[in-house]
Amino acid sequence: MSEAPLEPDAPRLRNFALLVLFSLVFLTVGWSIYWYVARRIAASELESALARESAQGRTWSCASLRTSGYPLAIEFTCDRLAVVAKTQGADFVAHAHQAIVRTLIYSPRRVAIDLRAPGDVSIENMPLKFDLDWRTLQFSTRGLPDRFDRLSVSGTDVEVRPDHGLAPASIRALQMNFRHPWGVLDAPLNYEISIAGVRSPLFDATIGGVEPAVIATIGSITEIDKAAGATSPEMMDSWRTAGGRVAVTQFSFVKGDFAAQMEGLLGLDQMHRLDGKLDVRLHDAKAPFVNLAAKLGLGGALLPLLAGSIFGDQNRETHVTASFADGRLGVGPLKGILPLPPLY
Repeated sequence: MSEAPLEPDAPRLRNFALLVLFSLVFLTVGWSIYWYVARRIAASELESALARESAQGRTWSCASLRTSGYPLAIEFTCDRLAVVAKTQGADFVAHAHQAIVRTLIYSPRRVAIDLRAPGDVSIENMPLKFDLDWRTLQFSTRGLPDRFDRLSVSGTDVEVRPDHGLAPASIRALQMNFRHPWGVLDAPLNYEISIAGVRSPLFDATIGGVEPAVIATIGSITEIDKAAGATSPEMMDSWRTAGGRVAVTQFSFVKGDFAAQMEGLLGLDQMHRLDGKLDVRLHDAKAPFVNLAAKLGLGGALLPLLAGSIFGDQNRETHVTASFADGRLGVGPLKGILPLPPLY
């Protein structure tokens, strides 16, 4: 005798389907509430950060501010961003067409800021203005607001157009990274900077040729934790008083046949001027040196002879020391050839 086929348990399947549906609705509503709360917290943190910036003399404003990013991120879109930074000597004003601040729900201490072109930077007290354009320009941070772990800046096809009829300069690509090991006592701030495809009329006039330049440097900044103060000059002065120094582990500049490499240690003296030494290795530097010195009105008729004694043949490798002491710059045997203005 054959057994009858088992009939589906309709009530059990219906209950299971209702349970799945209820779970999905519960998760969706719960996640939406969580995102809403996270957005409110992020907005509060943003307001607190803007208040701290305002207390330090930097005011940020938007023509309009919108929130988006659901379900995995929180985004603030700022249209027509404006930044005003007041210092002792000048007021800096910067604008960008749009800024998008984005953080992920599951990693709120990582923040990315995309700036949309065009933009401009002006120094109102001079007056001086630079119009800016770029294809991509992004800033990203990690650790803030409680601590500073990392800041990265990347950009492509950046163009700077000064006013008063000055020729524009451009950068093909740039990458900057600043890292601070959190929790390590007196840890320095490490930096890596690379700028490729630099086209500048100033470089062309000084060094010669029309080839783009490449700039790269790595190093560290000591006593960065002691740079405290409400304004930038106060922070710089507390850093200087604590004995802060900039260690240049490697710096290189290449343009055509000319090349320069540097390493050394720099700081600030009591008058806020550069203080320290750099060991400099140069290749094919005779012509650029003569050109620059002549433009600065240095050397007179003895300039070619002096350049020959320092650099020898045109393509010779040359090792000189650049010294910054007592408010003056020295290069090789030439001591105190240029005054050094205070940096702030």
